[in-house]
Amino acid sequence: MKNKTIGYFPEPPCEGLHPQFLAVEHHGMLYKLQMETFHLYENAVSMQNPPEHSHDVFHIVLYRAGDNIFKLDGKQRQSHPDTLVLVPPGMPHCFSPMLFRESVYHEITFSLVAQGQKLAIPFVDLFSKYYGNAVKSERMLTELDTASAVQLEELYFELSKDLSEYDSANSFPVYQQLGHIFELLFQKVFCRKTESYVEPRMQKARSYIEQKLGEKLSLKELAVLASMSPEHFCREFKKVYGEPPLEMRNRLRINAAKKLIQYSDRPIKQISEDLGYSDIYHFSKAFKKQTKLPPGKFRNSGD
Repeated sequence: MKNKTIGYFPEPPCEGLHPQFLAVEHHGMLYKLQMETFHLYENAVSMQNPPEHSHDVFHIVLYRAGDNIFKLDGKQRQSHPDTLVLVPPGMPHCFSPMLFRESVYHEITFSLVAQGQKLAIPFVDLFSKYYGNAVKSERMLTELDTASAVQLEELYFELSKDLSEYDSANSFPVYQQLGHIFELLFQKVFCRKTESYVEPRMQKARSYIEQKLGEKLSLKELAVLASMSPEHFCREFKKVYGEPPLEMRNRLRINAAKKLIQYSDRPIKQISEDLGYSDIYHFSKAFKKQTKLPPGKFRNSGD
């Protein structure tokens, strides 16, 4: 199979630098995400009857070209452009195309590790634990709409860029991109029943907020993105999500900061810079307003 490997981590890139927003608790143990492999496949070679295999990792596979057939859990499955496949650890599979036609797909594999043990649970359980809300979808295959597939592919390419510039002393950009990918999967796969009730402009604005947590962002910029006046946009956004857009941004930034402070050894000053705060004073003030504790005491409290 001809492929381009963008990144590979045979070991955890840097123990202690895994943000807690890429960790889940299971039976009293905190499992932290460990990136395994990331491939952009091009013109995968067809195999008439390829054997299935399994691994102790999670797979996120996005087909981008060609109509073909692959194997999953002992069955033949159809793949089309924009087919998304989520495969949990231990499930037999073979993504190589069975028909002699073009088939292009991208693949991410990752594991969740605690004390040398890898977590093996279905994706539905993983996302329930990750977001703290029970989700019911058991689907392994999802036909994404083209816009969502393009959005996911763009996140793949952003991840490939971060991997190419990877620095073991600062793994934050890589895991931040993985967090964006998780958020998109949650919205498009596990929350599809409620998605139609949210206006696309509001969804777009929220995704933009989540992707730009570490950058400067104004209400005017978000309103332009939604093609509304700032006042109208702010009112409509609050109707949908229960809080104004910039308040949501502040809350998400502090939530991310809490997780980084609690589950990494990164200096608090560096965390504040990663999340786009102009200086440690403003970060500490915002952090204390939401958590009732300054960052240093929060880290020492273990909450």
